[in-house]
Amino acid sequence: MKIEPFFSKLPAKHLCNSLERDALGMEHGPTDMIVRYKNLASNEKRRLENDEDKLLVTVLYNMSAFMIMMDVPPIVIRRKVRRMLGKSHIGLQQDKEIQKLLGNW
Repeated sequence: MKIEPFFSKLPAKHLCNSLERDALGMEHGPTDMIVRYKNLASNEKRRLENDEDKLLVTVLYNMSAFMIMMDVPPIVIRRKVRRMLGKSHIGLQQDKEIQKLLGNW
């Protein structure tokens, strides 16, 4: 008698989504994620924080582009983006990218 794994009976789309969520840590509770983070080496923590900063900068950059397309006044855009930069505590390198965008526009 051949025993098949449970996930072999699931549709491929469901399996892929479930595996993706597990890889991203979305299948775990917040306490699991905190414990996982605390157990990382310092260089892995730094890499993870840099990846998060890059994601935040991308979101801010895209938000700025959208506001420009919607003809929001430049002063309002600068104020909103700088306020969000101050709240996000992102790294200096990523901050420079956004400041360059705001300065050139």
